[in-house]
Amino acid sequence: MEAMERIQPFLQEDWMLAVLLLVLVGLAFIRFAYPKRLQRLLQALLRVRILLQLMREEMVLTHHTAVILFLSFSGTSALLLYLAAHHFGWVVAEALGPALFPVLFGVITLVYVGKIIVVKTIQVLFLIQSVLWEYLNYTFVVNALLGIVWIPLLMLALVSSSGMLQAVLFVALGIFALGWLIRMGQGILLAFNQRVPGVYIILYLCALEILPLLVLAKWVLSGSFEA
Repeated sequence: MEAMERIQPFLQEDWMLAVLLLVLVGLAFIRFAYPKRLQRLLQALLRVRILLQLMREEMVLTHHTAVILFLSFSGTSALLLYLAAHHFGWVVAEALGPALFPVLFGVITLVYVGKIIVVKTIQVLFLIQSVLWEYLNYTFVVNALLGIVWIPLLMLALVSSSGMLQAVLFVALGIFALGWLIRMGQGILLAFNQRVPGVYIILYLCALEILPLLVLAKWVLSGSFEA
């Protein structure tokens, strides 16, 4: 009887495991140093009143654990995109190799830091104070929880063959889409509750939410596959 061919996991590079371990160490620190922190963030996702309470207590963007949660989101997101790039044979993955991960990590980080700068600028120019800051804090809560939810998917990729990886990536995409829709819906409700003019809402959504996704989609569906 011929020996069965061993199925090799798709995720074989040691540095990927190191990234996941760093993320887990950071979350473990938050879990033991601030036992109720993650639970309160989950509650803030479901109830805006709790989000506003956390903002008054400086427990969201201005809390020092925010850096760990934000870097965890950037790291897990970049790792998922890295896996997608190699699985689907994007040209950029072949060109950069492992260097693609820090590039993706940097781009994701800069996008959200840039969004904070733009939001603060809009606050100054148009004197729209509370609603944008509330929305920015809510966005952080959604992203922080996404970074946590994606960890089991990445761990599954550690022990899966390349055939299983596509399912993992589509599940991650579905989770991201759900989080994006929840965030958009909550942002629109916040804006209407505070009587923000509809033109401002449309401009913000088009410029900082929809346009970046369209650019990413175009890049994925065209240039990333072309030699």
